[in-house]
This record gives sequence, C-alpha cells and structure tokens, in this order.
Amino acid sequence: KTEPWLSYVRGTAVTKINLDPDVAFIRSIAANALVCTCLMLGQSARDMLGKLAAMWFPILVFAATGFEHSIANMAYVPLGLMYG
Repeated sequence: KTEPWLSYVRGTAVTKINLDPDVAFIRSIAANALVCTCLMLGQSARDMLGKLAAMWFPILVFAATGFEHSIANMAYVPLGLMYG
C-alpha cells in the first residue's frame, strides 16, 4: 500500500546524502539564481496573468533540471532517515 512512496523517499534521501558537496553547492547556486529570476520577473509584471506567465518558465526550468533546494532537502533527508 505505501511501498511505491516509501521506496521513492528512501531513494531520494540516499541520493541527496551521497551527493558530492561541490556538485550540491553548484546546483544550489543555480537554483538560487532561478528563484531570484522568478521573483524579479514576477514583480516586474503589471497584471496577474503577466506575473503567472513570467514566473512559469523559471519554475519549469528549476523543476526539470533537478537543482538542489535546501528547504526540500530538509524534508526529504529526515523522512528518508525515519523510514530508512
């Protein structure tokens, strides 16, 4: 019943723990650049549709590339340790 989710959380936690620190640092810098770009584009648009359209691409790139997000890692790693 919970097996597909449990193995996904374990695998994600193991991947994030075993990541080389240099690679994680570079990925986090790139992720921060995309977050700042997203915020800048969202604030520069004048209406809500423009804000959504401007923020859509940086969020899509962030999700597709698999950059490191420290807040998400603070959830995945303890969950993997709890269920590991």
